[in-house]
Amino acid sequence: MHPEEYSRMYKVEDSFWWYRGLRSLLRHTISQLARKTDARPLRVLDAGCGTGANLTACRDMAYAVGVDLAREALAFAAQRGIRNMVRGRVQEIPLRNNSCDVVLSIDVLYHQWIENDLQVLREYYRVLVPGGWLVIHVAAHEWLRGSHDEVVMTRHRYTRPELVEKVSAAGFRVRRATYRNSLLLPFMLVHRVISSRSPKPASDLQLPPSWVNQLLYAVLCAENTLLRIVDLPVGGSLFILAQRPVSS
Repeated sequence: MHPEEYSRMYKVEDSFWWYRGLRSLLRHTISQLARKTDARPLRVLDAGCGTGANLTACRDMAYAVGVDLAREALAFAAQRGIRNMVRGRVQEIPLRNNSCDVVLSIDVLYHQWIENDLQVLREYYRVLVPGGWLVIHVAAHEWLRGSHDEVVMTRHRYTRPELVEKVSAAGFRVRRATYRNSLLLPFMLVHRVISSRSPKPASDLQLPPSWVNQLLYAVLCAENTLLRIVDLPVGGSLFILAQRPVSS
């Protein structure tokens, strides 16, 4: 990600509809996983923690640690009062084997810095305890690629079958694989068409009017409720829940 994008992210992600909807989904997911494990509290790794909003969102539910390579991101996370962070690459996570109950990989695998996503998935496998959980969120569908992808250095947008195959190849058992940002897909398509006419790449991280921001957040909350009972067939993002087998 370009360094200036971390500044934009830090300024808006506490209120921006897209991040709020995602954090709501993550909090529900972590609370459900806490019921599936005897670990108290859960040891959660945010692999590629960015400016730390996800760590802040789950620290009342788990012992959360962040890893990120970008110094700019870690500096912003420190401004949130987060101290459980270490600088490092997700290709070589500076944690010992079997040290985490949950790994969050939120909008990381698609990044240009990830040359070998299977290597990263195997590294997630290494740091998880047997029976531990991997939560992945990535951009979906190359036909949705836009100028924002250039700003955030998107290497690839995934399809569900493609990512399920890779996660399985790394040794995980995929328990859930669904698209999200589905109800707003028409909105995203229109935005992509409009932004494609811009002479230079532009970030999507711009707060809309408050009523629009709240409306879009309400739509994502409704979708999150829907996701509790059904997988969605198409969407702008892809959500994977996978488990390291208890025995290999």
